[in-house]
Amino acid sequence: MVSVPLSAQKMLATMSNHPHITAIETGFRMIYTAGHNAQKKHADIAVEFKGDIDLVTNIDIETEKFLIHEILQVFPDHSIISEECADIESNSPYCWIIDPIDGTTNFAHHLPIWAISIAFYKNQQPIAGWVYAPELNQLFFGLSSYGSWLNFSPIHVSPIEDLSAALLATGFPYDIRDTPYTNLDLYEYFSKRSQAVRRFGSASLDICFVSCGMVQGYWEQMLQLWDFAAARIILEEAGGKITDMYNAPLPFCPSSVVCSNPILHSTIVREIHISGAVLRNHL
Repeated sequence: MVSVPLSAQKMLATMSNHPHITAIETGFRMIYTAGHNAQKKHADIAVEFKGDIDLVTNIDIETEKFLIHEILQVFPDHSIISEECADIESNSPYCWIIDPIDGTTNFAHHLPIWAISIAFYKNQQPIAGWVYAPELNQLFFGLSSYGSWLNFSPIHVSPIEDLSAALLATGFPYDIRDTPYTNLDLYEYFSKRSQAVRRFGSASLDICFVSCGMVQGYWEQMLQLWDFAAARIILEEAGGKITDMYNAPLPFCPSSVVCSNPILHSTIVREIHISGAVLRNHL
């Protein structure tokens, strides 16, 4: 295991009485070690295709197996939902949700915008979330009722409420070559009504960038649970609002996602529905 930085140790010391402190400590140890290992092995990457443009690498698989092993060593009765391996189900109310490399296409091309995402839930509600981008040297962490941090400094969503002054982010589906739900219509619509729209290629980082105010809003037509499970609690604890595209609470399953500060969020949802865009309700 890689040593947890002193700043993380100091934060953990302030949470020593938290009822889930063992899980929180485990999350920090795992994500730092997984990030270090993925970055170290990056030069030895091997790429396979799950679809025409949907990639998986050997490092995705190795990272996921490492995280699952570490969780089960400490919490053998917990459930685990992960992107590349079969789900591990139990009767426990606790569940870990893992995306071993979020932004695999970026990772495969050695573009440094990728992250490891780990979420810890109880009864399908988030307790803690970690999103770590090793090559950006950015660790986002959110803890229910405690707050959110970027590299252990508290973060908050942007106060910008005017769509024309907002920098937005979005993403596109892996089946963009075949589906009518390309999101290109909404991309064009918001590009003409916001300051600009960016596509970073990592949904968890998109949401985290909203959480710390670098980006003012984000939407995507449909995501898997592991794409947003960790970033959700980081965004909520940073004062943001995150829902599906119909302004309903996020479910514990694949969903569309919209997030921003509470006022701009309402504007984005409204504009989505007056845009005339083709909306995807399910996978």
